[in-house]
Amino acid sequence: MALNNLDLAALVSSRICHDLISPIGAINNGLELLNMSGLAHDGPEIQLIGDSVKSARARIRFFRITLVPLLVMSLGRPRLFRSWMICLIVGG
Repeated sequence: MALNNLDLAALVSSRICHDLISPIGAINNGLELLNMSGLAHDGPEIQLIGDSVKSARARIRFFRITLVPLLVMSLGRPRLFRSWMICLIVGG
């Protein structure tokens, strides 16, 4: 299967977004564990981390949508595209 430049760019962009979202998800999971264990107090620093995670996730979803729309549509995944748009609009 030969890739053209646009396909290659879409695949590389998708991979970069995937690699960035994993550590962000880990930070979010860590916050949830802290909250469940009662070790986290509801201070401004915890709120700042939570807000930053939501913002970063929304931005990466936006980049996925803007950089990889041909790949998403070529995979026949319009529901995934729709869910990313909803998350981007609501900010999380």
